[in-house]
Amino acid sequence: FMGSPYAGSPAGANRFKRAPALKPWSGVRDALLYGPQSIQPPDPNWPKEWKPAISSEDCLFLNVWTQGAGDRRRRPVMFYSHGGGFATGNGGADVAPQDTMHDGAALARDYDVVVVTHNHRLGIMGYLYLGDLLGEEYAASGAAGMLDIAAALKWVRENIVEFGGDPDRV
Repeated sequence: FMGSPYAGSPAGANRFKRAPALKPWSGVRDALLYGPQSIQPPDPNWPKEWKPAISSEDCLFLNVWTQGAGDRRRRPVMFYSHGGGFATGNGGADVAPQDTMHDGAALARDYDVVVVTHNHRLGIMGYLYLGDLLGEEYAASGAAGMLDIAAALKWVRENIVEFGGDPDRV
C-alpha cells in the first residue's frame, strides 16, 4: 500500500506549522504509487545519473508492506524513518533505482512483519524556527518535521491492525 496520507497537507497556509489532522475521504483511494517526497536539494552522495524523485510540500505519505491485510493477526511492525540528516531522503520513490531502496516486501514476506516507511518534511520546511519572528502560531515550526514523524506513528497506532500489525509492537 503506497502513498497513503497519514496527516493533512502541510502546504500553503499550513506551511511551517504542525500538520493538520487527516480529513476522511469517501470511496476507494489508489495506493499503487509512492507519494511525493519532501522538497529538498539533491543529495551530494547520490550518483549523478539518478533522476530525482517527485517533490512537494504536500509530502506526508506512508507505505505499508504486509502479508496479512485484514487478517488481524497482530504481527510486529517495523517503522522505518529514512536517513539523510533531516535534509534529504524519502520513504520510497517511483524512480529507478530509488524504487527498490525502501521496498519492504521481502521483510514482510520473509519475517512475517508489517513494514512501514514514510516521508516527512525536511530542511527548512521541517526545521526552520519562525516563532520569534511570526508569533505563537509558528511556535512548533522548528520541529515540524519531527511532529510529522510523530503523526506517522500515531497513524500506525490507530490503523495498523487493519494491515495485520500490532500497535503494541512497533
